[in-house]
Formats: sequence, structure tokens, C-alpha cells
Amino acid sequence: MSRSKVLLYDLTSTYFESDPPFPEGDKRRHGYSRDHRSDCVQVIIALVVTPEGLPLAYEVLPGNTADKTTLKGFLDRIERQYGRARLIWLMDRGVPTEAVLAEMRIADPPVQYLVGTPKGRLTRLEKALIAKPWQDARPGVQVKLLPQDGELYVFAQSADRVAKERAIRRRQLKWLWGRLKQLAGMKLTREELLMRLGAARKQARTAWRLLAIEVAADSAAFSYRLDRAKLRRGPSARKSSCAAISPTTIRRGCGACISSSSASRRRSGTLTATSPSGRSSTKSRGASRRISSSPSLPIASTSCSAGGCMRWHPG
Repeated sequence: MSRSKVLLYDLTSTYFESDPPFPEGDKRRHGYSRDHRSDCVQVIIALVVTPEGLPLAYEVLPGNTADKTTLKGFLDRIERQYGRARLIWLMDRGVPTEAVLAEMRIADPPVQYLVGTPKGRLTRLEKALIAKPWQDARPGVQVKLLPQDGELYVFAQSADRVAKERAIRRRQLKWLWGRLKQLAGMKLTREELLMRLGAARKQARTAWRLLAIEVAADSAAFSYRLDRAKLRRGPSARKSSCAAISPTTIRRGCGACISSSSASRRRSGTLTATSPSGRSSTKSRGASRRISSSPSLPIASTSCSAGGCMRWHPG
């Protein structure tokens, strides 16, 4: 444990195709489904792993457990198990509450963290971030560093992520544009049109947001066009609570994020099992978006879909 200074804390879920009622104490509950299976009961699995993918602690929680209520217990658990070591916790923005982060900062020794910040906070940072210079964190990744309110915002852009998301968006746009052209040539009722548009939207959600589609109020006529303003998206930002940090430290942090993220993905792949009824299947997928850089596109209309703003607190 002495060398495991970086810990990734994440949650995933496993759903069950089985029906209540269940025995007393059973943790299967209806809750927010990461697998888009709100019709199924599930359990939540919380996991702490090292950058090498070594699990240090885990817990199976009731399926209706909110992510933000789980962190404090794990902080106490790791401290009891390994002592007050100086650790860096990597988390998605939906995991910690502001109250828990405040406790982490004033702990003795302070608990370090790198955590996502809600997208809504980025608006007030835009002007200050635009003025900051880009610094190389590692090949293909650049960052802007903004100390503010006792924390450090790390605003990142990744060339590889840009290329990947542009390819995905281009592929989806091509399919969706062709599908809309097909629908425009069909003889459908308005209800049939709305159903097929809904199916197209479900299949190409990313591309759908880039189009302006209008359906007539009293007929099956509709129009569609590319909304070029929505093509502009902001780079990813991270936030920390340090007043100063070097690009070298950021480079190490990026490596730790990627290593921990990859390890977590390897350990949260698809699982299959059988319920006590003998007919229920279960599946488990990664709990949330990993800490990584989102597309490098104009900041003027920041949407930061992948990772958002991260807060770095090195203690």
C-alpha cells in the first residue's frame, strides 16, 4: 500500500431480470439504471482500485443508493485499513458532495483528490481560462491551469479524443441524415412519423443534438437542417485545490487517470449470472464516464460532455 498513492473510486451497477418481492435484507432495488433498464431491480457495486487495477476495497449496496452518499464511508474504511497515508483519490463529479470535499481538505493530513466539477460552474470560468496559455502535459494533451478559490482548475484538451469524437459524430450524422431523408420520402401518418423519429433519436443521440428538426403541428411534414452553432463545444476542464502545480505534475496525474480508468474498465466489463429463480440474467457495465479529456473545440459554447471540470487538491 505504501506505493499505491493514487486510488480510483467508482461505482457500477448490476441489474436482475427478476420480480419483487424479495427476502428481507435483499439489496435488489429499483434505482437509477446506468444500463437504461429502469424496469429491472439492481444492486450498486462500489470499488476502490489502484492505478495497476488492484482492488483494495469494495461493497455491494442497495440498488437505490445515491452515489454521493457512498464516499465518506470508504474514506473512513481505507483510513482504518491502511492508516492515514497520503493518497490521491480520483472520482467522477457525481460522487463527492461539497461537504465531504471540505472535510477532505481540512483532514490531518489533508486528503488529496482529483474530481470532476459540475458543468454549470464552467460559465464563470470562461473569461479567465481564455486568457491562460496552453501547456503540454504529455504528447497530444494540453492543459490550462487556473488557481481560484483555493483550488486549481485544470482545463484539458486531447488530440486523440478530438479525433475519436469527431469520427463518432461524423458517422452518426451520416446515418441520421440518410434516415431522415428516407422518412421524408415515406407516406406516414403523423403518429408513425413521430415514432420513427423517436427511434432514430435513440440510435443517434449525439448526432440528433446537432440537428434542428421541426415537425408540423397538424401533418406528417417535417424539416431538418444542421445546426452549426451546436458544433462548437468546449475542451474538458479539471479542478483542483492547489494554488500552483507544474506541467510535470499534471503529466503524472494524466498518466494515473488513464491507468486507473483503464483498470476500472477492465474490471467492470459485462457479467452474466443466474438469479435464485433460475431464469434471471444480470449484466454489469462501467459506472460512469472516466477521467479523460474531451474535444478541443471553441470554448465560447462550452458543453464539456466528457469529464467536465476537475478539481485538484494535492494537500
